[in-house]
Amino acid sequence: MSNRITKSLVEAAVPAPGRDIWLWDGEAKGFGLRVRSSGRKVYIIEYRPGAGGRSAPKRRHTIGAHGSPWTPDMARDEARRILALVSQGKDPSAERAAARKSDGDTVDDFMALFIDKYARKRQKSWRETERVFRHDVSPAIGRKLLGEVTRQDIVHLLDDIAERGPVMANRTLAYTRRFFNWCVERGYTAANPCAGLKPFGTNGSRERVLS
Repeated sequence: MSNRITKSLVEAAVPAPGRDIWLWDGEAKGFGLRVRSSGRKVYIIEYRPGAGGRSAPKRRHTIGAHGSPWTPDMARDEARRILALVSQGKDPSAERAAARKSDGDTVDDFMALFIDKYARKRQKSWRETERVFRHDVSPAIGRKLLGEVTRQDIVHLLDDIAERGPVMANRTLAYTRRFFNWCVERGYTAANPCAGLKPFGTNGSRERVLS
């Protein structure tokens, strides 16, 4: 779908069970909206870095979630700014990842440390923990700095997984909570973003916040 992305279009976009929906802007090439199955709506920009043309792999750069504080016009302006940088030979996505890495260790780094120093030695199911981290947790928050992860990040992660079933979402919550508890105990971060989140009910209820 390729129309000018407006606030009314964004707010009218309805999520689809089990899959993401992509809305592409008819005004700024590569600018779009990703509607997650959980209902979360995120502005993105796609581009090909360097002078590789169509042979260069596409980059997908996240601008921000709708309303936080991004509006369609703000996000479109940011997309154009990013495309201007690309035209100068820069790669904003790669530079963002490098900046985060230089600022400190990422969630991926600490998950690897957790598996190596704790899970392998104390958990019979450590391979399953590692699989869940690699398959579900890392794509969602792996490149963030440990202290950057918010409760909302975890909620969005679990909501997406719950589309496949509450059992898998609850298992991911348990593994992720244990990981962050381990990080807090060792002073790697100040708080556990999973604290207070309740498991899903058998009916898939998403009400996990404390009452």
